[in-house]
Amino acid sequence: MQVKVGEIQGYDVIYIPEKDSIFCKNTIIKYQVIRHIVKGSNLRAEIPEKKLVITKSGCIISLGCLTTSMSNCGDIMKNVSKYKKKI
Repeated sequence: MQVKVGEIQGYDVIYIPEKDSIFCKNTIIKYQVIRHIVKGSNLRAEIPEKKLVITKSGCIISLGCLTTSMSNCGDIMKNVSKYKKKI
């Protein structure tokens, strides 16, 4: 089962409960990894196996070629948490 938990630049953000992962624009990342990066204090993080660089600048976060607000990332994480509480 897959659950749409948000959107970034017109791309659906899908939570995959069986893998506890987030999928968006041809990339799957473990939820805990992306959560740690978004909520952490580092302004730059790399996920080498995905060839993905994540940068944070003020209230903007860039996930490779996609850019969104920290607020949107927070909403996506809230939606994942809501779903996890249901199961």
